[in-house]
Amino acid sequence: MHHDDLIRRLRAAVAAVDPTAAADAFVASLGSAPLRYRSTLRSWACASLMPDHCYLDLNDCAVCGVSQTVDDDMAELVEMKEEGACYGTPDAKAWLVDLEHFQTLPPVRPNAQDREKLREIVTTAAELPDGSRAKAFVKALRGVIGKNASDREDIAETLAVCGVLAVRDHPTPATRWVSFWERQEMPNIQTDAGSPLAWWTAEEGIDADSRFFPELELSVVRRPLPPRSIDPDPVRVAGVRGVRPAMTLEPGDLLAITMDGRVHTAWVLGSTEDGNKRIPVLELGAVYYDQIPAPETARSASPRLVGRYAAGTPWRREPLAMEGLSLFGKAFHGTLDRIATRAPSPHPPPDHCRVVRERNVLYALSMLTGEAMLRTT
Repeated sequence: MHHDDLIRRLRAAVAAVDPTAAADAFVASLGSAPLRYRSTLRSWACASLMPDHCYLDLNDCAVCGVSQTVDDDMAELVEMKEEGACYGTPDAKAWLVDLEHFQTLPPVRPNAQDREKLREIVTTAAELPDGSRAKAFVKALRGVIGKNASDREDIAETLAVCGVLAVRDHPTPATRWVSFWERQEMPNIQTDAGSPLAWWTAEEGIDADSRFFPELELSVVRRPLPPRSIDPDPVRVAGVRGVRPAMTLEPGDLLAITMDGRVHTAWVLGSTEDGNKRIPVLELGAVYYDQIPAPETARSASPRLVGRYAAGTPWRREPLAMEGLSLFGKAFHGTLDRIATRAPSPHPPPDHCRVVRERNVLYALSMLTGEAMLRTT
């Protein structure tokens, strides 16, 4: 099966599945319904906001990560579905199998005990001490639900994908489309959890207003952290001996980031505080260049937009607080150049950002290339 045929089938399957029915099936699978009902909500959430696109070659598809040609054999995935395996995060083929198979199953509705079990699970997350991560949550669920760790991990992953476990520094499918390269991003820790669960910490809170579970009423309230603010403070980026001197980045500076023959431009908006350090906040342009552009060309570029969002404006600006800029010309085989100083962007800056950790900078640049390719098709 060609990539484009898979995407057409997947979008049709998303349209055919009622998300309320998928959410009911997930809740029912916590007690009264078979496990084969559990994974569909996660698959629907991951696939529902995927932009319509043709195959965009960046090794695999730059938008969704699927190969140009996909094996037609679905039997193994259907068998996993029947056994209740949640394979919802990484693979569009698995999402397709899940959603098409769900349409062959009789509908189920959760009972009062199932709904209470969901509240008990989410309350367990809300009561964890600050600093607790996915592993601690899964462990705490041992006395609540699940015959094995895999079952509990699947539940935790679904709650993160659906936005119940609030995550500040990584997008979640409940909010907007999360591209293939964004799904590869991981925090600077060792973890077996998938994205976005790997990013969650207890202090980031619980979103009790999740659109998938409007009936969720918690006795323990732990509000999500607010988005990271952008301060108009300069920040110093260390130099690379023999390659690039240290730079103090000021709001209004215009940068060129060159990787693999592609040049991304970025306005410096300021910085954000993260623990005991400050991280430069950049707003990248919507396109890339084959060579460093003239400042006037870079200034005329539109800012990068991300989407699609589930609610409100479908495509929005998203500044990135980027760690690891000092590694360009050193550990990263690319360059960081300042092409203009204190030349404020003509676009009113957003007031919030998310952090891209050092280990994810190259993923982020690959993601930007995919976005630029999507906009030129």
